[in-house]
Amino acid sequence: DARSGTSRRSRATPRSISTRPRDPRVVPKFGPRVIPQDPAATDTVASFEVSGDDSGSSLLVVAHLPGLPSAADASLEVSEREVRIRTDCPAARHALDVGLPCGVDAGSCVAKWSKRTSKLTLRLQKL
Repeated sequence: DARSGTSRRSRATPRSISTRPRDPRVVPKFGPRVIPQDPAATDTVASFEVSGDDSGSSLLVVAHLPGLPSAADASLEVSEREVRIRTDCPAARHALDVGLPCGVDAGSCVAKWSKRTSKLTLRLQKL
């Protein structure tokens, strides 16, 4: 009605409502051209973290190796300044070269594998 200021068309629902879920790979025509990263893809990338323990006498190297079913599928090489981790599993191929901030005793390496978190934790005594 023109006198009351309202139109005859209902304002309760917009004309075009899509009930289909939006495909995250589709880039909109307008707006920023950012393609969302697939969260499943980031779960397949190996990563590591190097830190010191509380006493300061050893280093901890924690390597995240997603998709690796067992520590038996990984090879580990420890030298005074570097740790190399390679996986032989066809489903999860990873190669990590970890440079260490200080010298370590390669013979003192203690490794622990967590199947639940897919993490290999190494404790190395500092020189």
